Amino acid sequence: MKHAFNFKAVARGERIISGTVFASSRDVAVDTLRSNGLRPLNLRWSLNYSLEASVRQSFDPKELALFYETLAAQYENGVLESLVSDSTEFVHDKLLQVSLATLAQRLAFHGGSLGREMQACGFPPSHCSAIDAATASGRLPETLKSLAEDCVRNAELGDELRTALLVPGLAFLAIIGMVWANFMFVAPTMRRLWVSMSRMGSSEANSLLTHYMNFVNWVSEHRLPFSVLYFTVWMAIIGLFLSPPVKRLLARIRFVRELRERSEMLRQWTLWRALYESGETSAVAAEKLVENCELEASRRSFREMARLLANGVSVPDAVKIARFPTYVQNGVTAAFKRNDGAGNGIAIMNKRLAHDVSMSVRQLKEIIRTVAPLTLGLGVAGMFLLTLLPTFAMFGSLLKHGVRI
Repeated sequence: MKHAFNFKAVARGERIISGTVFASSRDVAVDTLRSNGLRPLNLRWSLNYSLEASVRQSFDPKELALFYETLAAQYENGVLESLVSDSTEFVHDKLLQVSLATLAQRLAFHGGSLGREMQACGFPPSHCSAIDAATASGRLPETLKSLAEDCVRNAELGDELRTALLVPGLAFLAIIGMVWANFMFVAPTMRRLWVSMSRMGSSEANSLLTHYMNFVNWVSEHRLPFSVLYFTVWMAIIGLFLSPPVKRLLARIRFVRELRERSEMLRQWTLWRALYESGETSAVAAEKLVENCELEASRRSFREMARLLANGVSVPDAVKIARFPTYVQNGVTAAFKRNDGAGNGIAIMNKRLAHDVSMSVRQLKEIIRTVAPLTLGLGVAGMFLLTLLPTFAMFGSLLKHGVRI
């Protein structure tokens, strides 16, 4: 989990600078500052930015892409720290705003490399590595544009999935809220009516209905504990659905597994191309992407690829031996046979992957559109069982025992 720490530190030339650093703990934050040549004077945990960082874990990809594109377009025409500082005016992501402000100060007073300073400010490590290598080779604008394209693509995929899940999600939350409202307000009123009418006629009732009314009575007397318990249970259910075991279970579904794999390959090979074209060696480029992998199979493949490349194996052969997916093996082999450079070939492979991922996401949206009504139907049926059915049973019990309504 990432935490945000506001700091004051002594930079080169005994200048005092302030800013925010993102780290997993206070000690890591101090080590990060010291490793960048800063002497911490004051370090305070920031609640608001820590909460936002823990929820989102990263910057808004669209905002990050806008920053990269702007920096690439103006790189040759200004002082780097001024360009970074000016970028805060059009960025709306709060996490990115505070990181850019801190980055501008660090560049002005500390004078470190752009990539290393960006990593200290919470930017993606793989992006920082590519930017560092590109700065050294003089290809920073091209690398920034490539990173911007990757960010835009990730944002579009995320938007597609969120759009598909929005309506079912809202409907599901509405059902949860309506069931809670029934037990809090509607059911107690119905129970009082039932008790009143039962006294007018017979007090006998179905045992299940009696248990239900007893439960409603307990809820009306313990509203706060019930509310806490009710929403805690639902949060636990949602947490269970998002837990690693359930994710692993879903990953066994062929369609989901292939979509995750292709998305991972698209992201990783886009970054590999950025590192490769920035002047980084193929082996180092592969090694830097190992920790950026989400899937264990991808992590193993990139780690093995880095080892093979360091031992002199060619990139196409290393990809085959490291057991990358067949479509990656074929794409990389074709890329390194091109006369206009392997980077262009990798770009073509990535475009094909992007098209495949886009088509898969559309198919997933269609599946969600098909499954969502069925799921919502079950939810509505459950709500009926918990709310309207007991009410009908109450009136039926009263009519059965001769109570006129």
